[in-house]
Amino acid sequence: MDQSEGERLTNAIDGGTRATNRNERMDIRMTAGQGRDNAFVSGGGDALEPGVAEGWGKLADAFRANFEAPGEVGAACSVCVGGRPVANLWGGLADREANRPWRKNTVVHVASTTKGATAICAHLLAQRGELDLDAPVAQYWPEFGANGKEQIKVRWLLSHQAGLPLVDGSLTFEQACAWHPVIRAIEAQKPLWQPGTEHVYHAVTFGFVVGEVVRRITGKSLGTFFAEEVAAPLGLSAWIGLPEEQEHRVARLHYAAPFSVEELLAGMIATTGLDAETVTAWVESMWSPGSIQMRVGELGGALDNASGEYVLTRAWRAAEFPAAACKPYKASRSAAPGTSRGP
Repeated sequence: MDQSEGERLTNAIDGGTRATNRNERMDIRMTAGQGRDNAFVSGGGDALEPGVAEGWGKLADAFRANFEAPGEVGAACSVCVGGRPVANLWGGLADREANRPWRKNTVVHVASTTKGATAICAHLLAQRGELDLDAPVAQYWPEFGANGKEQIKVRWLLSHQAGLPLVDGSLTFEQACAWHPVIRAIEAQKPLWQPGTEHVYHAVTFGFVVGEVVRRITGKSLGTFFAEEVAAPLGLSAWIGLPEEQEHRVARLHYAAPFSVEELLAGMIATTGLDAETVTAWVESMWSPGSIQMRVGELGGALDNASGEYVLTRAWRAAEFPAAACKPYKASRSAAPGTSRGP
């Protein structure tokens, strides 16, 4: 990177309509590629100097504005385009109660995007010829083949078509953290539909069923396989099951204020472009009491999504939940009793 390009990267943040000033109240810092000490690693090309690439000043403005409305506590943003880093930003607090600042090596709970990391592990085995995506799951995990699951293909686990979006039984949080009780429960139950014919988001079970296939093939837990075969070679600060020695780096989650069903509906109408009647029917069918969507995130009662406090615990961060879950919103509209919360 020549000097002129470096200067542009350093100063481009000032090119936005309301550019960030280092002397202002909110100090937004720009990360470079810091290898294993950085949770937001730049990929490809030269490491980004402090700043954003030329033409990306408005991104920095938008990042800063998020701290003013709706009032972000702490955050980071890393953007690469065509393998070239164009922005690495961080700012605010990693822990509001402790007044601990967000730093270049702060790590965060990433929730359902863990499914992508889990799928990478499965596809890595497929690439090596150790996993056939069209083979029955029972070929690798014989106990899985009970109660109508004999012909479920591996690819149906990955595409949310296995008919196993929830645990049809009772589990405690401690059992869920222990892994094997969840596996035993899934082995015993029947699919909710003819596998391969329908799709329902396997919000939490995805990680367990795909992770168990990886474990049966490799003899390693999914978190161990991911750490050794994916994260370590790439120098990533990423884990499925956080090591205790990394606890000091974790940002504390602060839940946003609950929003109403009306706010949810308005947002979905604006986002999807669908009419109000369609969106209302969609929301009420998904998040009515006893609906599949309401039950999937509970994992047989192991996860208390009414409070979401479990995601703040060391036990949750230490356990391997290769799909994750987050606290839902709490709705307030009495006219729609079936929609009191959602993911």
